[in-house]
Amino acid sequence: MYRPYAVHEDFQSTVWGLSDADGYLAERYNYTDPYGVSDSEDGSATALGDYASEAFHRKRLHGGFVEEVTELYDFRNRWLQPEMGSWLSRDKWGILESKNLYQALVAAPLHRIDVFGLKSIGSPPGGSSDWDPDGFKRVNCPGGCPCSSELDQMKSSCRSELESGSLDGRFGSTYEVYLARATCEMLDAQNIVCGTCENSDFCGLADNTPKTDFHDSNSRGWGATTIFICTDDDCNFDCSASCEKVLGHEFMHNMCMNMNPGGDKEGPKKKKERCGHGKITHDEINGCADAFRKFMKTGNSTSATNCLENTFQRKKKWYQW
Repeated sequence: MYRPYAVHEDFQSTVWGLSDADGYLAERYNYTDPYGVSDSEDGSATALGDYASEAFHRKRLHGGFVEEVTELYDFRNRWLQPEMGSWLSRDKWGILESKNLYQALVAAPLHRIDVFGLKSIGSPPGGSSDWDPDGFKRVNCPGGCPCSSELDQMKSSCRSELESGSLDGRFGSTYEVYLARATCEMLDAQNIVCGTCENSDFCGLADNTPKTDFHDSNSRGWGATTIFICTDDDCNFDCSASCEKVLGHEFMHNMCMNMNPGGDKEGPKKKKERCGHGKITHDEINGCADAFRKFMKTGNSTSATNCLENTFQRKKKWYQW
């Protein structure tokens, strides 16, 4: 006999339990490890066993399915071993996310998910959202910051490309695939903060406090992850440029901060000089934004690579560390 159940999930789609049609708890799933090691109990708190389910419900961590016999998570392209916190097979994309090709979720399962077993997404721990640039005063916007929906659309488009695997056919080389994935990953980590800006001519500001070296061997935690949108005290965005233009421009500043050589040893001040308007002109940043927009749409990496090498000073083989 078919019985309907309500599935209780958190923001990462991790399933914590089931309730029946009368609203009573039917099963509870307890996690003893952030990588999904789990045991089950019924509505009366009677233990059912590891990964067990009387309702034959197999979804657990991040919505992944647990194979009943092996107790491995099926994430479509790879199997996750929860006891070890690692994949059973190598990363088919190489070392974009970590030098350890078997490392799952860049060692941050509470912050990132990987529903296809190909690339983790989410906000890295230790982001820079608590820092504000000089002359910027945050404004609380109950309805959300201006340009937020445009940023979400940009992220969604990039994310769908990655998850569908369509990058394989569009980009002709390993370098181009890596560059596209790094671009999407950094874009996915961006967030918006809105407030008043000291210079009324500004439409937005970039993040100048990278906290993680691009070559961090443990995780791919981007440092410059905030785009500051300039508004008035009532959250009105009065700018002649479109949200897409402003977001693309400030994202290029952040991308430069994250990808610039020297790592944390160079220091925020020198990186700010190199990636801000002190060393890079307004037109150069706009040119980079146009180059990367064209690259993601057409797969032609010539202009984007020129931006990396000459504007950001990042050599073409940056991904081979």
